[in-house]
Amino acid sequence: MKNVLYKCKNHGIQELEEVEIDTKDYNLLFKLKCGCTQILDIPLKNFTDKKMLPIKNWKTPCSKIQEQSFGRFHVKKRMQPSNGTSKINSMGYHLAAYSENTEITILREGEEDDIKDIWMSDSPNEYYAMCDIVSRIKPPNVLIGGLGLGLLIQLCLLRNDIKKITVVEKSPEVIHIIKPYINSPKVDIFNEDFIDYLSKKPEQHFTTIIADIWKGPIDDKESYDTAAKCLEEMIKNYPDSCYLFWLFQQDIDEYYISNNFNWKKI
Repeated sequence: MKNVLYKCKNHGIQELEEVEIDTKDYNLLFKLKCGCTQILDIPLKNFTDKKMLPIKNWKTPCSKIQEQSFGRFHVKKRMQPSNGTSKINSMGYHLAAYSENTEITILREGEEDDIKDIWMSDSPNEYYAMCDIVSRIKPPNVLIGGLGLGLLIQLCLLRNDIKKITVVEKSPEVIHIIKPYINSPKVDIFNEDFIDYLSKKPEQHFTTIIADIWKGPIDDKESYDTAAKCLEEMIKNYPDSCYLFWLFQQDIDEYYISNNFNWKKI
């Protein structure tokens, strides 16, 4: 399984040499070049309870972005091994099941190869979550906080009713890497802090505002505080816009319902 990489808990990224099935506990065993064996965190015996989305010939608009580095930011390619799975939470599926070695594009900050240093990827989980966000956009004028790999922009451009996309990105390094891959007169990209941009007196009306300025997975107070601050500035300066949040949308929907619906408790 040459060129298929997998992260070892002890030795970092390693080449995957063999995949076996533990017939006793029905786990997938990933045998790595360093000599370690990693156990898939979801037992095979539970797969019958999981809805699996088959992944084959996986390509996204981010697939064309070449591996490169600029400043502290790096675009890297990672291989999902054939017969492997990854978590997905979209369209009723629980797992993405790879029928072949599948290349995933990631945007990482810093030199450490840690999941907490990854800003985004074009994995099936993130791709279809982005599709869900785009399906809820109220056209025609969209503001996006966070450039990432540019995947959200590319999906927005598939909708003909979206006429203008304004992107605010804090990192000039990310703009330097990703902007050459976005070729549309509909898109303007500004190097600015998103919350600072929201707090200024509005110069134009946005029908939809999307916030995507934190890493995942979300497990820290700072990210929640940032999302709350974004929502505060949106409500203050853009009261008639549609608000969409990467990773926090359910919380935003619950907030909206609690403040706008008069539900009778049963």
